[in-house]
Amino acid sequence: MHRAHTEIAATGLVSAIIPADIIIRTVDMGFMVRMDERVKMMKLIKNLKIAARNYARYIATRNEIARMPLDVALDLGIFRGDADKIARKAVWN
Repeated sequence: MHRAHTEIAATGLVSAIIPADIIIRTVDMGFMVRMDERVKMMKLIKNLKIAARNYARYIATRNEIARMPLDVALDLGIFRGDADKIARKAVWN
């Protein structure tokens, strides 16, 4: 028998045997799956916001160090050419 025919026959047989409350629970589980996907999407959005915020902090810190007057940088023991490395360490470590 062709696969499509066996699936149709099995579906008809199974639905005749399964009580209505199990079908309702199955529908509820479908809702739970959608809620799980929604939670995952919300976590993804939250993580993207955090990453964007950290990147903005990195850019601001890097630019501030790079634009620092030479005498101030020397007093602090900072080489302005290391602005990338210093800002990365300040934001992500």
